[in-house]
Amino acid sequence: MSQSLPEDTRGRRAAWMRWQTPEDRSPNNRAYLICKIAYLFGATVHGAWIILFFMLDISILGWFNVGSTLLFLFLLWLNERGHVLLTSTLALCEVVAHQACAVIFIGWDAGFQYYLGLSLMLPFLIQPTHLHLKIVFACLAAFTFIYLDMNWRKVEPIYQLSPLILTRLGIINTSLTALNIVTWTHIFNRNAERAKVLAMTERRKAERLLCNILPASVVERLKNNQEVIADHVDEATILFADLVDFTRVASEFAPRDLIELLNELFSRFDDLIESFGLEKIKTIGDAYMVASGVPDPRTDHAEVMARLALAMLDELRTYNQERGFQLDIRIGLHSGPVVGGVIGKKRLIYDLWGDTVNIAARFQAQATINGIHISEATRRYLGSEFLVAERGVFAVKGKGDMQSYSLEGRTAVQASDQTA
Repeated sequence: MSQSLPEDTRGRRAAWMRWQTPEDRSPNNRAYLICKIAYLFGATVHGAWIILFFMLDISILGWFNVGSTLLFLFLLWLNERGHVLLTSTLALCEVVAHQACAVIFIGWDAGFQYYLGLSLMLPFLIQPTHLHLKIVFACLAAFTFIYLDMNWRKVEPIYQLSPLILTRLGIINTSLTALNIVTWTHIFNRNAERAKVLAMTERRKAERLLCNILPASVVERLKNNQEVIADHVDEATILFADLVDFTRVASEFAPRDLIELLNELFSRFDDLIESFGLEKIKTIGDAYMVASGVPDPRTDHAEVMARLALAMLDELRTYNQERGFQLDIRIGLHSGPVVGGVIGKKRLIYDLWGDTVNIAARFQAQATINGIHISEATRRYLGSEFLVAERGVFAVKGKGDMQSYSLEGRTAVQASDQTA
């Protein structure tokens, strides 16, 4: 029982049967550009040979070149429509047949056999695929050259030309062959360099995009083919922030306006995080999660996170004044060990796990409006730079009663030093 071919396989087979490989007709397309130059060269040279052969009274080669000139003009027209595979195949067949006939009719010393070297190069310069065709034409050109060398180098040609004319023809054909090789090689190298620069540019864009999704140190490890990204950090501080009663606020805005509102506010928070050298882990709706001390450990993880929390409150107040809103926020901080890592193979995300993360979320939920709720663990890391007020004990799910504090601000001396 026959099985139908997959659609992509049928498409490739159909393209093969059509002998067509549509190509982009931009100057940066190697196949298109090389073929265009080759066909222009072929039409011009064969057109010139028409006059020469009729002058030498070799009419059969003159008419041969008339057909070759028309063929190359036709190939040039097809090339402009993207049929690279078809045109290159016909051109290579013409070159092999034409040079063989020229050697048989005029002789080896005229140098027409050297154009067979172009038949070796052209398939490999043009087509990135169809390896079997490249090998077939390379073998055909090589075998034709060997056959002519073994059987027609010492044989008297059909048309006898003077040694002077044969020498001049040999110089012309050798020079034109060399010119073709230099030109095509130059085009190939120039496009290869452009492709290299473009690839490097696109790689840098991809790396910048990846660095916007994952921590920079994690990106470097992924580039080094580290399959499993998993970190255990003994001391880190986690911040959770959540807009108060955002469901009600969202109902007052059109969807597009709501997204613009969140994007503008969270973009301001993102800029703050970058300025403090911390890592934004993720946003979930109107909730915002930041880590300090992970994945890159730092001894001042709690202090810098406290500064960020205070800066976020200031930024929200500024945002409300500028936009005429009255958005409120709750912020919670907790310090302790965490486990971090990259999960998934698509839409990668660097996430954190552990009690520290859960407790920070609980502290955020119990924070006062526009207040910063911190744990005893976080308070122990903070020095005299910060103003902290005791809030008492509250129950944390799975952990029991925990002492909590409110981060009120910074001391006047520290605040003035930072402003200065």
